Amino acid sequence: MATQNRRGGCGCCGCLFASFLFLLALILVGLGFFYFNATKNLSRVAATGPVASPATTFNRQTYTAARQKFDLFFADPAQRSVTLSNPEVNALLAESPELRVLSHSAVVVLNQNSAEVYCRLPVELPLLPRRYLNCAFQVRPSMRADEFDLDISRIEREGKPLGAAEIRQYQIVVVPLIQKTLSGLNKIQGDRSVRDVRIENGNLVLAR
Repeated sequence: MATQNRRGGCGCCGCLFASFLFLLALILVGLGFFYFNATKNLSRVAATGPVASPATTFNRQTYTAARQKFDLFFADPAQRSVTLSNPEVNALLAESPELRVLSHSAVVVLNQNSAEVYCRLPVELPLLPRRYLNCAFQVRPSMRADEFDLDISRIEREGKPLGAAEIRQYQIVVVPLIQKTLSGLNKIQGDRSVRDVRIENGNLVLAR
């Protein structure tokens, strides 16, 4: 009777499968650690409800007019400047489809040469009720060559001003990131890029 030789596998498949399971376990542990820290930090800085923001006055016609001015400025390099009133700025923030992520949660008050920005951003994590990041800050925007410069002089969270150390941390980490992002988006515009941005007599002015 013929005998049939049976050879055992080399074990490569088993090693690969074990490595895959180990990697999956590491990913799950990492995600769990991230979720734990995110929920812990969120509970520290976020509130259970939004704070009241300053009242805004604009309608759909305000948004339509502001959008036409805004689009024309960035579409035609011959347009040297555009001036947006306070209601027009808030209409763009609230109604622009590109800013839907804000969910009508940002309001701007334009002063003589600076702006006060009020945010109540909704944050949702799985298995947790919705919370809100309530903050306000004062900013004076300007341009240095083709780079945006945001001079932030005051930051509040839940209606309370942050300490000097926390403000410094924002100025070192968060503000430069926002400035680089805005400057990068501006450079993509080429000859349509903004060369000057300022707040003047309660209006936002963009110019080339």
